[in-house]
Amino acid sequence: MKKLSVADSLFLRVERCSHPMHFGTLQIYRYPDGDAQSYIEELVHYVAEIARTIAPFNQRLRPPRYGIGLPSWEVDDNIDIDHHIRQVKLSGTDKDEQLIELTSRLHSSILDRSRPLWECTLIDGLDGGRFGAYWKFHHAYWDGVSALNTMDTIILSKKPDSLASDRIMGVRGNNVFESEKRDTVSVIARKYFHSFSQNIKSIQELSHNNKKVKRRRRKVSGAKIPGWYTASSSFINSPVSKNRRIATVTFSLSEFKYVATNTKSSINDVILAVSGGALRRLLVEKGLPLDKSLIVSVPVSLRKKSSQVDTGNAISDVLCEVGSDIRDPVERLSSIHSSMIASKRKLVSLSKTAIRNYTLITSFPFALSQIFGLTKGIPIPYNFIVSNVVGSEEPLYLNGAKLESFYSPSLLFQMQCLNITVVSYAGKLNFSLTACRDTLPDLDNLASYIRQEFSALLDSVQSIR
Repeated sequence: MKKLSVADSLFLRVERCSHPMHFGTLQIYRYPDGDAQSYIEELVHYVAEIARTIAPFNQRLRPPRYGIGLPSWEVDDNIDIDHHIRQVKLSGTDKDEQLIELTSRLHSSILDRSRPLWECTLIDGLDGGRFGAYWKFHHAYWDGVSALNTMDTIILSKKPDSLASDRIMGVRGNNVFESEKRDTVSVIARKYFHSFSQNIKSIQELSHNNKKVKRRRRKVSGAKIPGWYTASSSFINSPVSKNRRIATVTFSLSEFKYVATNTKSSINDVILAVSGGALRRLLVEKGLPLDKSLIVSVPVSLRKKSSQVDTGNAISDVLCEVGSDIRDPVERLSSIHSSMIASKRKLVSLSKTAIRNYTLITSFPFALSQIFGLTKGIPIPYNFIVSNVVGSEEPLYLNGAKLESFYSPSLLFQMQCLNITVVSYAGKLNFSLTACRDTLPDLDNLASYIRQEFSALLDSVQSIR
Protein backbone atom coordinates (compact mmCIF):
# COMPACT_ATOMS: atom_id res chain seq x y z
CA MET A 1 0.00 0.00 0.00
CA LYS A 2 1.11 3.54 -0.69
CA LYS A 3 0.30 6.36 1.70
CA LEU A 4 -1.09 9.63 0.40
CA SER A 5 1.03 12.74 0.78
CA VAL A 6 -0.13 15.60 3.00
CA ALA A 7 -1.06 17.61 -0.11
CA ASP A 8 -3.07 14.72 -1.59
CA SER A 9 -4.91 14.01 1.67
CA LEU A 10 -5.91 17.68 2.07
CA PHE A 11 -8.24 17.26 -0.91
CA LEU A 12 -10.03 14.57 1.10
CA ARG A 13 -10.08 16.63 4.29
CA VAL A 14 -11.67 19.72 2.74
CA GLU A 15 -14.22 17.82 0.64
CA ARG A 16 -17.92 18.22 1.38
CA CYS A 17 -21.05 17.47 -0.65
CA SER A 18 -21.28 21.19 -1.46
CA HIS A 19 -17.74 21.27 -2.84
CA PRO A 20 -16.53 17.89 -4.15
CA MET A 21 -12.80 17.72 -4.79
CA HIS A 22 -12.81 16.12 -8.22
CA PHE A 23 -12.02 17.43 -11.68
CA GLY A 24 -13.18 16.09 -15.01
CA THR A 25 -12.44 15.86 -18.71
CA LEU A 26 -15.06 16.12 -21.42
CA GLN A 27 -13.75 14.63 -24.65
CA ILE A 28 -15.65 14.74 -27.93
CA TYR A 29 -14.69 12.15 -30.57
CA ARG A 30 -15.65 11.34 -34.14
CA TYR A 31 -16.49 7.68 -34.72
CA PRO A 32 -14.15 5.73 -37.00
CA ASP A 33 -15.62 3.94 -39.99
CA GLY A 34 -17.77 0.96 -39.06
CA ASP A 35 -20.59 0.12 -36.67
CA ALA A 36 -20.86 2.67 -33.85
CA GLN A 37 -22.52 0.24 -31.44
CA SER A 38 -19.75 -2.33 -31.88
CA TYR A 39 -17.17 0.39 -31.32
CA ILE A 40 -18.79 1.46 -28.02
CA GLU A 41 -18.96 -2.16 -26.83
CA GLU A 42 -15.24 -2.59 -27.53
CA LEU A 43 -14.50 0.70 -25.79
CA VAL A 44 -16.38 -0.38 -22.66
CA HIS A 45 -14.37 -3.61 -22.64
CA TYR A 46 -11.14 -1.61 -22.95
CA VAL A 47 -11.97 0.78 -20.09
CA ALA A 48 -13.01 -2.20 -17.94
CA GLU A 49 -9.62 -3.81 -18.58
CA ILE A 50 -7.90 -0.60 -17.46
CA ALA A 51 -10.05 -0.51 -14.32
CA ARG A 52 -9.11 -4.04 -13.30
CA THR A 53 -5.38 -3.93 -13.98
CA ILE A 54 -3.88 -0.43 -13.92
CA ALA A 55 -3.37 1.93 -10.99
CA PRO A 56 -4.87 4.24 -9.92
CA PHE A 57 -8.04 3.00 -11.64
CA ASN A 58 -8.08 -0.14 -9.48
CA GLN A 59 -7.19 1.64 -6.22
CA ARG A 60 -9.48 2.67 -3.38
CA LEU A 61 -8.88 4.45 -0.10
CA ARG A 62 -7.90 2.65 3.07
CA PRO A 63 -8.36 4.80 6.20
CA PRO A 64 -5.43 5.06 8.64
CA ARG A 65 -5.43 2.71 11.61
CA TYR A 66 -7.35 4.19 14.56
CA GLY A 67 -8.09 7.22 12.38
CA ILE A 68 -4.63 8.66 13.01
CA GLY A 69 -2.21 9.55 10.23
CA LEU A 70 -2.56 9.54 6.46
CA PRO A 71 -4.81 7.19 4.45
CA SER A 72 -3.36 4.72 1.95
CA TRP A 73 -4.29 3.29 -1.43
CA GLU A 74 -5.15 -0.40 -1.71
CA VAL A 75 -6.19 -2.64 -4.61
CA ASP A 76 -9.93 -3.18 -5.03
CA ASP A 77 -10.14 -6.84 -6.09
CA ASN A 78 -13.92 -6.68 -6.61
CA ILE A 79 -14.30 -3.49 -8.60
CA ASP A 80 -17.87 -2.92 -9.82
CA ILE A 81 -17.36 -2.10 -13.50
CA ASP A 82 -21.00 -1.10 -14.05
CA HIS A 83 -20.69 1.56 -11.36
CA HIS A 84 -17.61 3.16 -12.89
CA ILE A 85 -18.47 2.88 -16.60
CA ARG A 86 -21.87 4.15 -17.71
CA GLN A 87 -23.56 4.77 -21.04
CA VAL A 88 -26.03 7.52 -21.99
CA LYS A 89 -27.68 8.23 -25.33
CA LEU A 90 -28.93 11.71 -26.18
CA SER A 91 -32.06 12.28 -28.26
CA GLY A 92 -34.06 15.19 -29.61
CA THR A 93 -32.63 18.53 -30.72
CA ASP A 94 -29.83 20.78 -29.41
CA LYS A 95 -27.69 17.79 -28.49
CA ASP A 96 -24.57 19.88 -27.89
CA GLU A 97 -26.52 21.86 -25.27
CA GLN A 98 -27.77 18.58 -23.80
CA LEU A 99 -24.16 17.38 -23.58
CA ILE A 100 -23.08 20.42 -21.55
CA GLU A 101 -26.14 20.17 -19.29
CA LEU A 102 -25.52 16.45 -18.71
CA THR A 103 -21.86 17.16 -17.93
CA SER A 104 -22.94 19.83 -15.43
CA ARG A 105 -25.15 17.34 -13.60
CA LEU A 106 -22.56 14.54 -13.67
CA HIS A 107 -19.95 16.97 -12.36
CA SER A 108 -22.18 17.93 -9.40
CA SER A 109 -22.21 14.55 -7.63
CA ILE A 110 -19.54 13.51 -5.14
CA LEU A 111 -17.49 10.34 -5.70
CA ASP A 112 -18.09 7.29 -3.49
CA ARG A 113 -15.05 6.84 -1.22
CA SER A 114 -15.74 3.14 -0.70
CA ARG A 115 -14.81 2.61 -4.37
CA PRO A 116 -11.97 3.72 -6.66
CA LEU A 117 -12.35 7.47 -7.04
CA TRP A 118 -13.20 7.82 -10.72
CA GLU A 119 -16.10 7.45 -13.15
CA CYS A 120 -16.45 7.36 -16.94
CA THR A 121 -19.68 8.16 -18.81
CA LEU A 122 -19.82 7.42 -22.55
CA ILE A 123 -22.34 9.69 -24.27
CA ASP A 124 -23.76 8.59 -27.62
CA GLY A 125 -26.18 10.33 -29.97
CA LEU A 126 -24.29 13.52 -30.85
CA ASP A 127 -24.85 14.83 -34.37
CA GLY A 128 -22.23 14.43 -37.08
CA GLY A 129 -21.09 10.92 -36.14
CA ARG A 130 -19.66 12.02 -32.79
CA PHE A 131 -19.75 10.76 -29.22
CA GLY A 132 -18.58 12.12 -25.88
CA ALA A 133 -16.65 10.72 -22.93
CA TYR A 134 -16.84 12.41 -19.53
CA TRP A 135 -14.20 11.27 -17.03
CA LYS A 136 -14.24 12.27 -13.37
CA PHE A 137 -11.17 11.87 -11.11
CA HIS A 138 -10.62 12.78 -7.47
CA HIS A 139 -7.85 15.32 -6.95
CA ALA A 140 -6.36 13.05 -4.27
CA TYR A 141 -5.29 10.76 -7.14
CA TRP A 142 -3.35 13.32 -9.15
CA ASP A 143 -3.26 16.83 -10.57
CA GLY A 144 -4.33 17.89 -14.06
CA VAL A 145 -0.90 17.52 -15.67
CA SER A 146 -0.48 14.00 -14.29
CA ALA A 147 -3.98 13.03 -15.44
CA LEU A 148 -3.22 14.37 -18.93
CA ASN A 149 0.03 12.39 -19.03
CA THR A 150 -1.92 9.25 -18.13
CA MET A 151 -4.53 9.93 -20.81
CA ASP A 152 -1.77 10.30 -23.39
CA THR A 153 -0.09 7.09 -22.21
CA ILE A 154 -2.85 4.49 -21.86
CA ILE A 155 -6.00 5.96 -23.42
CA LEU A 156 -5.03 8.13 -26.39
CA SER A 157 -2.54 7.77 -29.24
CA LYS A 158 -1.15 9.92 -32.04
CA LYS A 159 -1.61 6.97 -34.42
CA PRO A 160 -5.15 6.35 -35.74
CA ASP A 161 -4.55 2.60 -36.03
CA SER A 162 -2.99 2.16 -32.57
CA LEU A 163 -4.83 -0.44 -30.47
CA ALA A 164 -5.69 0.25 -26.84
CA SER A 165 -4.84 -3.31 -25.82
CA ASP A 166 -1.22 -2.77 -26.88
CA ARG A 167 -0.92 0.34 -24.71
CA ILE A 168 -2.39 -1.49 -21.70
CA MET A 169 0.25 -4.22 -22.02
CA GLY A 170 2.94 -1.53 -22.11
CA VAL A 171 2.03 -0.05 -18.72
CA ARG A 172 0.47 -2.99 -16.87
CA GLY A 173 3.77 -3.99 -15.33
CA ASN A 174 4.54 -0.45 -14.21
CA ASN A 175 2.04 -0.19 -11.35
CA VAL A 176 2.82 3.01 -9.49
CA PHE A 177 0.92 1.82 -6.43
CA GLU A 178 2.70 -1.46 -5.85
CA SER A 179 2.91 -2.43 -2.19
CA GLU A 180 5.82 -0.82 -0.41
CA LYS A 181 8.32 -2.85 1.57
CA ARG A 182 8.25 -2.39 5.31
CA ASP A 183 11.22 -0.41 6.56
CA THR A 184 13.20 -1.29 9.64
CA VAL A 185 13.22 1.10 12.60
CA SER A 186 16.68 2.37 11.65
CA VAL A 187 15.62 3.06 8.05
CA ILE A 188 12.51 4.91 9.25
CA ALA A 189 14.64 6.99 11.63
CA ARG A 190 17.05 7.93 8.84
CA LYS A 191 14.15 8.92 6.58
CA TYR A 192 12.60 11.15 9.24
CA PHE A 193 15.97 12.76 10.04
CA HIS A 194 16.60 13.42 6.34
CA SER A 195 13.10 14.87 5.91
CA PHE A 196 13.52 17.07 9.00
CA SER A 197 16.90 18.41 7.83
CA GLN A 198 15.53 19.11 4.34
CA ASN A 199 12.60 21.03 5.82
CA ILE A 200 14.95 23.15 7.96
CA LYS A 201 17.03 23.95 4.88
CA SER A 202 13.90 24.84 2.91
CA ILE A 203 12.78 27.31 5.61
CA GLN A 204 16.18 29.00 5.35
CA GLU A 205 15.77 29.02 1.55
CA LEU A 206 12.35 30.66 1.83
CA SER A 207 13.68 33.38 4.13
CA HIS A 208 16.66 34.11 1.87
CA ASN A 209 14.55 33.98 -1.30
CA ASN A 210 11.94 36.35 0.16
CA LYS A 211 14.63 39.02 0.63
CA LYS A 212 15.83 38.55 -2.96
CA VAL A 213 12.27 38.80 -4.30
CA LYS A 214 11.72 42.08 -2.46
CA ARG A 215 14.86 43.50 -4.08
CA ARG A 216 13.87 42.25 -7.54
CA ARG A 217 10.33 43.64 -7.29
CA ARG A 218 11.70 47.16 -7.63
CA LYS A 219 13.25 46.22 -10.98
CA VAL A 220 9.91 45.15 -12.50
CA SER A 221 8.27 48.37 -13.64
CA GLY A 222 4.64 48.75 -12.59
CA ALA A 223 4.39 45.24 -11.13
CA LYS A 224 1.44 44.66 -8.84
CA ILE A 225 2.12 41.66 -6.60
CA PRO A 226 -0.83 40.78 -4.38
CA GLY A 227 -0.24 39.31 -0.95
CA TRP A 228 -1.92 36.20 0.35
CA TYR A 229 -5.29 36.75 2.06
CA THR A 230 -5.58 40.34 0.80
CA ALA A 231 -8.31 39.71 -1.80
CA SER A 232 -11.51 41.72 -1.40
CA SER A 233 -14.62 39.56 -1.33
CA SER A 234 -16.66 39.77 -4.53
CA PHE A 235 -19.90 38.32 -5.89
CA ILE A 236 -17.99 35.17 -6.90
CA ASN A 237 -17.01 34.66 -3.25
CA SER A 238 -20.38 33.50 -1.98
CA PRO A 239 -21.61 30.21 -0.45
CA VAL A 240 -21.27 27.26 -2.82
CA SER A 241 -23.99 24.64 -3.23
CA LYS A 242 -23.55 21.12 -4.61
CA ASN A 243 -25.00 22.08 -8.00
CA ARG A 244 -22.63 22.89 -10.86
CA ARG A 245 -22.93 24.64 -14.19
CA ILE A 246 -20.41 24.18 -17.00
CA ALA A 247 -19.77 26.44 -19.99
CA THR A 248 -17.18 26.11 -22.76
CA VAL A 249 -15.45 28.48 -25.18
CA THR A 250 -13.01 27.51 -27.95
CA PHE A 251 -10.43 29.72 -29.67
CA SER A 252 -7.73 29.34 -32.27
CA LEU A 253 -4.40 28.84 -30.48
CA SER A 254 -2.61 30.71 -33.27
CA GLU A 255 -4.59 33.89 -32.52
CA PHE A 256 -3.55 33.76 -28.85
CA LYS A 257 0.06 33.21 -29.96
CA TYR A 258 -0.24 36.24 -32.25
CA VAL A 259 -1.37 38.48 -29.37
CA ALA A 260 1.31 37.10 -27.03
CA THR A 261 4.10 37.56 -29.59
CA ASN A 262 3.14 41.12 -30.50
CA THR A 263 2.79 42.24 -26.88
CA LYS A 264 5.92 40.41 -25.65
CA SER A 265 3.82 38.45 -23.19
CA SER A 266 2.87 34.77 -22.81
CA ILE A 267 -0.22 32.81 -23.80
CA ASN A 268 -0.94 32.38 -20.09
CA ASP A 269 -0.83 36.18 -19.65
CA VAL A 270 -3.35 36.56 -22.50
CA ILE A 271 -5.65 33.96 -20.90
CA LEU A 272 -5.55 35.88 -17.61
CA ALA A 273 -6.16 39.22 -19.35
CA VAL A 274 -9.17 37.87 -21.22
CA SER A 275 -10.56 36.31 -18.03
CA GLY A 276 -10.07 39.55 -16.09
CA GLY A 277 -11.72 41.59 -18.83
CA ALA A 278 -14.70 39.24 -18.98
CA LEU A 279 -15.20 39.49 -15.21
CA ARG A 280 -14.95 43.28 -15.47
CA ARG A 281 -17.83 43.21 -17.98
CA LEU A 282 -19.85 41.04 -15.59
CA LEU A 283 -19.12 43.45 -12.72
CA VAL A 284 -20.36 46.34 -14.88
CA GLU A 285 -23.49 44.36 -15.78
CA LYS A 286 -24.23 43.82 -12.08
CA GLY A 287 -23.43 47.42 -11.15
CA LEU A 288 -20.63 46.39 -8.77
CA PRO A 289 -17.49 48.42 -7.88
CA LEU A 290 -14.46 48.37 -10.18
CA ASP A 291 -12.02 50.21 -7.90
CA LYS A 292 -9.94 47.16 -6.92
CA SER A 293 -8.80 44.25 -9.09
CA LEU A 294 -9.84 40.68 -8.45
CA ILE A 295 -6.97 38.35 -7.51
CA VAL A 296 -6.47 35.03 -9.27
CA SER A 297 -4.56 31.94 -8.21
CA VAL A 298 -2.53 30.45 -11.07
CA PRO A 299 -1.41 26.84 -10.48
CA VAL A 300 2.18 26.04 -11.47
CA SER A 301 3.10 22.43 -12.24
CA LEU A 302 6.27 21.07 -10.62
CA ARG A 303 6.45 17.97 -12.79
CA LYS A 304 7.80 17.41 -16.27
CA LYS A 305 5.92 15.96 -19.23
CA SER A 306 6.22 12.19 -18.92
CA SER A 307 5.25 9.07 -20.82
CA GLN A 308 4.82 7.19 -17.54
CA VAL A 309 1.66 6.80 -15.47
CA ASP A 310 2.32 9.11 -12.53
CA THR A 311 0.17 10.02 -9.55
CA GLY A 312 -0.05 12.50 -6.71
CA ASN A 313 -0.14 16.29 -6.73
CA ALA A 314 2.97 18.24 -7.67
CA ILE A 315 1.70 21.80 -7.92
CA SER A 316 2.27 25.19 -6.39
CA ASP A 317 0.63 28.48 -7.31
CA VAL A 318 1.27 32.18 -7.74
CA LEU A 319 -1.10 35.10 -7.26
CA CYS A 320 -1.84 37.82 -9.78
CA GLU A 321 -4.19 40.77 -10.16
CA VAL A 322 -6.29 40.16 -13.29
CA GLY A 323 -6.81 43.84 -14.03
CA SER A 324 -10.58 43.86 -13.59
CA ASP A 325 -10.09 47.51 -12.55
CA ILE A 326 -8.40 48.38 -15.88
CA ARG A 327 -10.58 49.24 -18.86
CA ASP A 328 -8.03 49.13 -21.69
CA PRO A 329 -7.32 45.48 -22.72
CA VAL A 330 -3.69 46.09 -23.76
CA GLU A 331 -2.92 48.00 -20.58
CA ARG A 332 -4.51 45.17 -18.58
CA LEU A 333 -2.34 42.59 -20.37
CA SER A 334 0.82 44.61 -19.70
CA SER A 335 -0.03 44.88 -16.00
CA ILE A 336 -0.66 41.12 -15.75
CA HIS A 337 2.58 40.32 -17.58
CA SER A 338 4.63 42.40 -15.12
CA SER A 339 2.79 40.93 -12.14
CA MET A 340 3.32 37.33 -13.30
CA ILE A 341 7.05 37.88 -13.88
CA ALA A 342 7.47 39.27 -10.37
CA SER A 343 5.27 36.60 -8.74
CA LYS A 344 7.03 33.68 -10.41
CA ARG A 345 10.35 34.93 -9.07
CA LYS A 346 9.17 33.75 -5.67
CA LEU A 347 9.62 30.18 -6.91
CA VAL A 348 12.85 30.71 -8.85
CA SER A 349 15.92 28.95 -7.41
CA LEU A 350 13.91 27.18 -4.68
CA SER A 351 14.25 23.45 -4.17
CA LYS A 352 11.19 21.22 -4.53
CA THR A 353 11.09 20.78 -0.75
CA ALA A 354 11.06 24.54 -0.23
CA ILE A 355 8.32 25.02 -2.84
CA ARG A 356 6.27 22.25 -1.25
CA ASN A 357 6.60 23.85 2.19
CA TYR A 358 5.83 27.30 0.79
CA THR A 359 2.64 25.92 -0.79
CA LEU A 360 1.56 24.18 2.42
CA ILE A 361 2.28 27.26 4.56
CA THR A 362 0.35 29.67 2.33
CA SER A 363 -2.62 27.33 1.82
CA PHE A 364 -2.87 25.96 5.38
CA PRO A 365 -5.10 28.72 6.88
CA PHE A 366 -7.44 28.44 3.88
CA ALA A 367 -7.51 24.63 4.18
CA LEU A 368 -8.36 24.86 7.90
CA SER A 369 -11.23 27.25 7.19
CA GLN A 370 -12.57 24.78 4.59
CA ILE A 371 -12.21 21.76 6.89
CA PHE A 372 -14.01 23.35 9.83
CA GLY A 373 -16.53 25.35 7.79
CA LEU A 374 -15.22 28.69 9.07
CA THR A 375 -15.57 30.50 5.76
CA LYS A 376 -17.85 33.45 6.47
CA GLY A 377 -16.00 36.58 7.50
CA ILE A 378 -12.61 34.88 7.06
CA PRO A 379 -10.05 36.56 4.72
CA ILE A 380 -9.84 34.79 1.37
CA PRO A 381 -6.46 34.05 -0.26
CA TYR A 382 -7.74 34.86 -3.78
CA ASN A 383 -11.03 35.31 -5.65
CA PHE A 384 -10.87 32.47 -8.19
CA ILE A 385 -8.55 30.05 -10.02
CA VAL A 386 -7.36 30.03 -13.63
CA SER A 387 -5.41 26.95 -14.79
CA ASN A 388 -3.64 26.53 -18.12
CA VAL A 389 -2.77 22.95 -19.10
CA VAL A 390 -0.68 22.33 -22.22
CA GLY A 391 -2.02 19.41 -24.23
CA SER A 392 -0.91 17.65 -27.38
CA GLU A 393 -0.11 19.76 -30.44
CA GLU A 394 -1.06 16.84 -32.69
CA PRO A 395 -4.48 15.16 -33.10
CA LEU A 396 -5.06 12.18 -30.81
CA TYR A 397 -7.08 9.02 -31.35
CA LEU A 398 -8.90 6.46 -29.24
CA ASN A 399 -8.94 3.14 -31.09
CA GLY A 400 -9.34 5.02 -34.37
CA ALA A 401 -11.83 7.62 -33.11
CA LYS A 402 -10.41 11.12 -33.57
CA LEU A 403 -10.46 13.39 -30.51
CA GLU A 404 -11.93 16.68 -31.75
CA SER A 405 -12.40 18.67 -28.52
CA PHE A 406 -11.00 18.46 -25.00
CA TYR A 407 -12.45 20.37 -22.03
CA SER A 408 -11.66 20.10 -18.32
CA PRO A 409 -14.32 21.18 -15.79
CA SER A 410 -12.71 21.55 -12.39
CA LEU A 411 -13.40 21.89 -8.66
CA LEU A 412 -14.73 24.72 -6.50
CA PHE A 413 -13.79 25.52 -2.93
CA GLN A 414 -16.38 26.87 -0.52
CA MET A 415 -16.87 30.64 -1.00
CA GLN A 416 -15.25 30.44 -4.46
CA CYS A 417 -17.91 30.08 -7.13
CA LEU A 418 -15.78 30.15 -10.28
CA ASN A 419 -12.96 28.13 -11.80
CA ILE A 420 -11.56 28.58 -15.31
CA THR A 421 -9.43 25.77 -16.74
CA VAL A 422 -7.89 26.09 -20.20
CA VAL A 423 -6.49 23.15 -22.19
CA SER A 424 -4.59 23.56 -25.45
CA TYR A 425 -5.06 20.78 -27.98
CA ALA A 426 -4.33 20.39 -31.71
CA GLY A 427 -4.28 24.09 -32.52
CA LYS A 428 -7.20 25.03 -30.27
CA LEU A 429 -7.49 26.66 -26.87
CA ASN A 430 -10.43 25.20 -24.94
CA PHE A 431 -11.85 27.18 -22.00
CA SER A 432 -13.89 25.28 -19.39
CA LEU A 433 -15.84 27.43 -16.95
CA THR A 434 -17.06 25.70 -13.78
CA ALA A 435 -19.40 27.60 -11.46
CA CYS A 436 -21.88 27.16 -8.65
CA ARG A 437 -25.21 26.83 -10.43
CA ASP A 438 -27.14 28.65 -7.70
CA THR A 439 -24.72 31.52 -7.03
CA LEU A 440 -23.54 32.17 -10.59
CA PRO A 441 -26.41 31.13 -12.87
CA ASP A 442 -25.40 33.57 -15.64
CA LEU A 443 -22.29 31.59 -16.62
CA ASP A 444 -23.19 31.73 -20.33
CA ASN A 445 -22.93 35.53 -20.12
CA LEU A 446 -19.40 35.21 -18.76
CA ALA A 447 -18.50 32.80 -21.58
CA SER A 448 -19.84 35.33 -24.10
CA TYR A 449 -17.82 38.10 -22.43
CA ILE A 450 -14.65 36.00 -22.77
CA ARG A 451 -15.25 35.87 -26.54
CA GLN A 452 -15.92 39.61 -26.69
CA GLU A 453 -12.91 40.45 -24.55
CA PHE A 454 -10.49 38.48 -26.69
CA SER A 455 -11.94 40.05 -29.83
CA ALA A 456 -11.38 43.51 -28.31
CA LEU A 457 -7.82 42.63 -27.29
CA LEU A 458 -7.01 41.21 -30.73
CA ASP A 459 -8.40 44.32 -32.46
CA SER A 460 -6.36 46.58 -30.17
CA VAL A 461 -3.12 44.69 -30.84
CA GLN A 462 -3.73 44.71 -34.60
CA SER A 463 -4.44 48.46 -34.58
CA ILE A 464 -1.19 49.15 -32.68
CA ARG A 465 0.82 47.30 -35.32
